[in-house]
Amino acid sequence: MFSPFIPTPLPPIEGVRGELFHIGDVRGEDGWQPFLVDLRDLKFIILAGPKKARVSIGASLLFKEFLASIGFTVLDTGRGYRTLFKALPRAKLYRLGLDSTLNPFSIPETWREFEAYSYASLVSKSYAICFNLTRIHASLMCRALCKLYAEKPNPTLLEVIQAVEGEVEPLARLQGFAEELKSLLASMQEGYVGACLLGVEEVPSPSELEEACIVELSYLPTSELRAFIQACFMAKLSITARLKGLMSQYTLLIEDAQHLFQETRGWKLEELISNMLDAGLNLHLSTPSAAALPSTLRGEGIIILEALEGGLAHLVKVSTSRGKMEAKLSTYSWLEDDLTDCDVDLLVESRTGVKPRRVGAPRRRSLTTLEELFLKEEVRAEAYNILSYLRDNYSTFKGLFELMNLPKELARKTLIKLYRNKLIAQSEVGGVKVVTLTDLGRLVLEEYESSLEGEGIDGGKVA
Repeated sequence: MFSPFIPTPLPPIEGVRGELFHIGDVRGEDGWQPFLVDLRDLKFIILAGPKKARVSIGASLLFKEFLASIGFTVLDTGRGYRTLFKALPRAKLYRLGLDSTLNPFSIPETWREFEAYSYASLVSKSYAICFNLTRIHASLMCRALCKLYAEKPNPTLLEVIQAVEGEVEPLARLQGFAEELKSLLASMQEGYVGACLLGVEEVPSPSELEEACIVELSYLPTSELRAFIQACFMAKLSITARLKGLMSQYTLLIEDAQHLFQETRGWKLEELISNMLDAGLNLHLSTPSAAALPSTLRGEGIIILEALEGGLAHLVKVSTSRGKMEAKLSTYSWLEDDLTDCDVDLLVESRTGVKPRRVGAPRRRSLTTLEELFLKEEVRAEAYNILSYLRDNYSTFKGLFELMNLPKELARKTLIKLYRNKLIAQSEVGGVKVVTLTDLGRLVLEEYESSLEGEGIDGGKVA
């Protein structure tokens, strides 16, 4: 749990006056007056406007909150908040995919069944909304995650894919939805995405967060994936806050929040907001325009700061429940410095005495067609036996069942799946129905065997 602390001496700044927070000056009838905000009104702030301006204002707000013993985490889609890492010796910076990774499907071991179900539900809905899927896809993923969490708190991506496959075995009508979901999940294993999600240097869970933490998502290749990771982090943080009692001592800032709260198929993720606020956390959303967020997020008790491009004093339009006003918010030149990855590496080394380690995804080849069709090893092994036997022979259905060690019903499903995907074909020879290997089936078989050559892996095993 975050606890109050004595901040390290920093550049002079006018920040907290008792229970009031000084964030700039507001234009009044008698000219410019101090813009004082009750600490309790920092609960929900929307930062809108050009990115450079709102990042500068957002960093200034977090810096002042830090002086008021309010910790923070930034989920940054770019690299705009690195100067906070430079200014605050206690701050931690995690560059997802460069020096740290994050498994969105893992949960803390201490969570009970209720917390695990809540997280599975939120993550599944978030995935469906971010990637334009349906409620059926979300339901399949939620059921799969709940079963996995009953066994272990940190399932791998491949285990999630296999669990989705297991959810549709009794329900053939859901097979199409499952294949779409599995294909999308499997794409998260490759390239930069795999480096960000499949490594071993994990970003700390919200229960272990430092007093000041910046998590960069800029190495993730798409806005959809960045929004999904932000949603997972919000879900974990809100559940952790309820359990640990972080209350108003912690702030979460979401950069480019418009991607996270878009509407998809009539679905929105507004409960992520209510969960955060109900848990007592402060929330700052940064977006190009407040209008890009759902209207329900712009109601009572919210401060909207619409930033304009400027110098050190940004002119803004302030919208609160008491009306609109013009203000100028003081920011600081040292918050606008650009830090490269090399600058960050040198800074980390000077503080810790250790060079940052680069992480990468485990060396992992792409799944073959046969592996994508049959994720479970024992079923894939039987499918491989069938295809390899049929390469030089044809067989009756009865003969095929004799080949297989699986229960008859499961063997039948394996044959049907091979037939539907045109890997095997049915013909008639001398009045007897026989099964033969198609040209496509031969290519799939050769692809699978070729991928295993030199790896010392038997048929049915995934690398």
